[in-house]
Amino acid sequence: MLAARIDEFMAAVPTRRRIELRLATVEYKAAYVALMNRFDAAYERGTPEYRAFYNAQLTCAGCGWEFPGSYTATLIGLIEPTTWVAGGTRGFREFGATRTCTRCGSTESLLVYECYLPSEIDAEDMAAFARMWRDDAVKWWSATGKKTGICDLCNSDMSAGDGYLVSRSDLRCARCQEPRIAEGLAKLRADPYYFGATELRRARAFRTR
Repeated sequence: MLAARIDEFMAAVPTRRRIELRLATVEYKAAYVALMNRFDAAYERGTPEYRAFYNAQLTCAGCGWEFPGSYTATLIGLIEPTTWVAGGTRGFREFGATRTCTRCGSTESLLVYECYLPSEIDAEDMAAFARMWRDDAVKWWSATGKKTGICDLCNSDMSAGDGYLVSRSDLRCARCQEPRIAEGLAKLRADPYYFGATELRRARAFRTR
């Protein structure tokens, strides 16, 4: 569902699992504070709706790019737009100054809210995560062209195409990751965002593979 106003957004929360609030990017801080106050008044901490709001992601309304955390932090005022260090997020300073998408130039954003009920998370979701992490690993090996690697958990040697790429950055061998996959369902049911704010949605594309 696409909402144009905060009242419309909040009215949809009890019945809609996914809601997108369209807003001018420059108005994000005011909208976020208003929504935060509404959720704090209406929902208990730990409820699916409360967790969904605090894991909502800001994306570009023009190209769909999910803005990095540093971008949203500067909109809220947690980071000064002039702050930048070597290795920092590309385009951060420009975004902080212009409030426009550094990829397409759009001045509008979508606040994407996705609510998951723990009772509806099943073993196939965890199996989908495993498939996704394997797929991510295969793509990582292909993109880097590396023939060997090292597990980020145990430092054991890995061959091209092996392992799992977790959280889009951690390369892990099967010996380290497969026991964690077996234990992951309980963690995912306790917190649908345990592996990342958008990772369950991404993983569900692998449920039928």
